[in-house]
Amino acid sequence: MKNTLKQRGSALLAVLWMTVILTFVGISLASTVRSEVASTQMLAQGAQGYFLARAGIEAALLQMTLPETDAYYREYNFQFDTGSVRVEYRPASAVYNVNLASVPMLQALFEKLGLSTYDAGTLARQIEAYRKPPAPAPPRSIDSLEELLVLPAMTPGLLYGEFQAGQRRPALDEVLGVFGSGDAVNVNYARPELLALMPGMTDSAAADFVALRPVRKLDPAAFQRHLTIDDASAFTLIAHGRAKDADFERTIRAGYVRDDERPLRARLTAWHDTN
Repeated sequence: MKNTLKQRGSALLAVLWMTVILTFVGISLASTVRSEVASTQMLAQGAQGYFLARAGIEAALLQMTLPETDAYYREYNFQFDTGSVRVEYRPASAVYNVNLASVPMLQALFEKLGLSTYDAGTLARQIEAYRKPPAPAPPRSIDSLEELLVLPAMTPGLLYGEFQAGQRRPALDEVLGVFGSGDAVNVNYARPELLALMPGMTDSAAADFVALRPVRKLDPAAFQRHLTIDDASAFTLIAHGRAKDADFERTIRAGYVRDDERPLRARLTAWHDTN
């Protein structure tokens, strides 16, 4: 009788342990399944966001071939069944040509972007040395801002933008470019950090221009030739695609040069999926 009770107790204990083990296995499996489902959903939303951004760029190019009621400031918003996309238009006149910028201006601009005076001056001088190597080498034209990554003081965070102390620092291509022959920037598209550095401008004046956008008329006597509302032959489209119910977006930057011989009157020069 005692042996029978011991056997029954051992069997019950084994069953209880097995139940506990199976419970933990079930919980672990359920957690893994939930993680995989969430991961798959995120991948699907990311793919949808990417193709929404691509569709937005094509839609914006098509929209630009049509008569526009206000050509001074362009920004496009499109709604699709699978999500939405916002497309920013940035003409080359919205940034300053890095090949023309002086060392003092580059240093002041880098300080506006958050670099210390020492680091900003070091980077500005390195850019000048890159543009004007020692003789007998000829002067060098910068054809892409990514060339500057070879400079010791240039970092990916400064080139592509980053967050510091909870605030976004703009990417370098939002203030500098490689196109354009003049030294005027478009008040409707230029970032306030760049506007404030133009002759006769201040931080408060730059903020006022941003608040007044779109600006349709400028007083040439007040701002001379350093500010403009003119468009440019080269431009960039920045498309932000967001799938329905997604809490993140995919971004594509596409550079174009106007070309009336192309179907959408623009020739692609650069394409960057910033994720």
